[in-house]
Amino acid sequence: MKTKEPPDGGSLALPPNRTAPRSAFQAPADRHEKMVAAAAWLAGQGFADIAWAPVAQGKAPSRHWKSDATDDPGLIPALLAGARNCLVVPKGRGVVIDYDDARAWPELEAAGMPDTFRIDTPTPGHGHVYAWAPPTVDMSTVPASFEWGEVRRSTKDERTSGMVLGPFALRSDGVYLPATICRTIAVLPTSVIEYLR
Repeated sequence: MKTKEPPDGGSLALPPNRTAPRSAFQAPADRHEKMVAAAAWLAGQGFADIAWAPVAQGKAPSRHWKSDATDDPGLIPALLAGARNCLVVPKGRGVVIDYDDARAWPELEAAGMPDTFRIDTPTPGHGHVYAWAPPTVDMSTVPASFEWGEVRRSTKDERTSGMVLGPFALRSDGVYLPATICRTIAVLPTSVIEYLR
């Protein structure tokens, strides 16, 4: 299970004149359009709820962002209209590894991290790794933090999900950009889950 098919059987949030593999994200030309398309793609995968925050508030929004979060790709363009950033709130088996030190990525690779959708934040050496927890792993055992950062995830028994600024979100010091050409979300091997513990 690498990705889920969009509910309508087509590509999500892409202009009608563009085509893309059903499970891969392909971005339009404009930064805001890319952010909206990426958010709709993540929601359509069942990976996350999407919320918003004013661009001016960066990664520390003060508004109650959970109140209007949605996983409906059709609602996302209006939700993110104007000077808003996308907030990604992982759900189900979705996991975002939010690392705050450049030493984390080589260690994740050494632990067996597969090729998966990954974002570089404007802060050098920081990033977000998007992945699915394997079905054999109890989500309550996936830690909320590890040596080099946090793990954004949700469980049925515990509301531990946090948010991250989404792909192509804008901060005063830069844009959250894809780190690789990989545009699919991989399933984590248990070796990576063990590393995070």
